[in-house]
Amino acid sequence: MMIASPYDPESRDSDKRGRHWRGYKGHLTATCDGAMPSLITHVATTVATEQDVTAVDTIYQALAAHTLLPAVHLVDGAYVSSDALVASHQDYQVTRTGPMRQDQSWQAHDDDALDTSRFVIDGDQGVVTCPTGTQSRYGQPATGPRGQPTMQVLFPKKACAGCAVRSRCTRSITEPRELTLHPTAQQMARHEARQRQQTETFKELYKRRAGLEGTMSQAAFAFGMRRMRYRGRHKTHLHHIATATAINLQRCVDWLRKVPRSKTYQAPFARLALTG
Repeated sequence: MMIASPYDPESRDSDKRGRHWRGYKGHLTATCDGAMPSLITHVATTVATEQDVTAVDTIYQALAAHTLLPAVHLVDGAYVSSDALVASHQDYQVTRTGPMRQDQSWQAHDDDALDTSRFVIDGDQGVVTCPTGTQSRYGQPATGPRGQPTMQVLFPKKACAGCAVRSRCTRSITEPRELTLHPTAQQMARHEARQRQQTETFKELYKRRAGLEGTMSQAAFAFGMRRMRYRGRHKTHLHHIATATAINLQRCVDWLRKVPRSKTYQAPFARLALTG
């Protein structure tokens, strides 16, 4: 990686939602039990270029060492992937819950089109059956994001050429339909997550994460966590821990004094829409 600053060789340049910064990322893990104060249980500091989803394994290792692993972990969409969902459940018995990135194919955004969910996937036999009953011809191993193994599945060209629903399946003029599939466990986890996040049960559960968004905002704006006073990742991590400790102390004092929690801010226009 390129050195972003001669004064801090470990810092990196990064962008998110149009905002550029140089430095590190802070990852906060907090409780969200309704009756008790929401307390930060872990702080992780990574370089700015590290993807959020790759940081969770280290977080789980630290939480497991102190018997603080949650049964259900509510996370932002940046911490969710099919590999992460499977690994969290298999390695730590944690149900990682968050919005899975939707299928970006054009078929998934057309109600009349045939997206991947319409195909029957037999992972044991390595065969995929399309909605018309045609089976895939062969699968070719490939590599997906972060080097994860995938399978490129191709259907018979002759069968696809004469298919009555071809226009709903592919926009290619001559080539057959091709699918990119993940290993069976990851493929199932991805499909189930996308189905689950459409339910009211998921939406009600995920509302509890609003408290953590408030924690991040409090750390960034009220406690100045976005402006580091030291150089280097280890000293920055110490600053992050000190900030989290200050937040926990304030919340414990507020809880003992029975100070009510602040409610999520709602813009006047949004309130008007609800009452109109």
